Amino acid sequence: MNGRPHAARALLLGVATATVAVVAALVTGEIQQRKHAWPVANAEAAVPPRAPQTAVPARGLWVWHTRSLLADPSPLLDFCRRTGTNEVYLSVPHEVLVDPRLSSLVARLASSAVRVEALIGDASWYRSEQAAAMVALIDDVLAFDARSAHGFAAIHLDVEPHTLPENRDADVMSYLPAYLAAMHLARETAARGPLTIGADIPRKFLQAPTATRLALEQTVPRLFVMLYPLRHHLDPGDIPANELAAASSASLRAAYDDLGASPPASSSSGQMIIGIGGSDYRGRLGEMRAAVERANASNPRYGGWAIHDFTEMRDAIE
Repeated sequence: MNGRPHAARALLLGVATATVAVVAALVTGEIQQRKHAWPVANAEAAVPPRAPQTAVPARGLWVWHTRSLLADPSPLLDFCRRTGTNEVYLSVPHEVLVDPRLSSLVARLASSAVRVEALIGDASWYRSEQAAAMVALIDDVLAFDARSAHGFAAIHLDVEPHTLPENRDADVMSYLPAYLAAMHLARETAARGPLTIGADIPRKFLQAPTATRLALEQTVPRLFVMLYPLRHHLDPGDIPANELAAASSASLRAAYDDLGASPPASSSSGQMIIGIGGSDYRGRLGEMRAAVERANASNPRYGGWAIHDFTEMRDAIE
């Protein structure tokens, strides 16, 4: 961890290991009632977030090639204005976070009323031995915020254990408890900023038992379900917009219908954002977004949509 004491590393790993035990207890049914609050390791974790959650539906955009925008962010800024994008999930590896040009990019997006989240992650971060690496990068984000006039609104985690070779054919419950432990540690670390967290998840996470999905909801305030690609799931004669609308509504039902009360209308905590693949639909993205809106606008758990990613969406529209 870049010269940090071994004692700190041991502490982080110990916290992660202990959290795995807590999550394991929850998903095996020992803690299943909503009245049991998810445990916090210290008082700092209860600090309100730096940027309040917004009830405005997300019109989001993943941006992976941040480095190419540091010298000239105008293509992204212009795109956000033209498309009504109000959230950007900006990929920020360590070398980008320490680049002095990043502050200007974040500030210009924020001044254009765009919510900017720090997009970080690695498929292996769900493993307890990777806790130190995850915490180190979250700390880098917090350090950036501390020295910048306009900081990030949240940490956006892209941790996809299901993409690793050893997990591709595995039962989701073989790694989901460890994933939840990692998310809990990430939330506690980000709260020192204080920031909230969101996370990209695959549809297969929604197949988990009720107690596990409850733990996921309580740990991650905003979930981004990745509904791409869907073209291989179409039945003969299906209209893509109808398929996407049906899949998005089914995802919301699978995630939340048996979890109890919906979040208050003034908060986006406990909501899901529908991730749409820009390359899946090309010139039909407007139709796809409208279909998702029509299908889910009345659902209080629906938090909006987001497109993967800036390059794909720009190429699809322009």
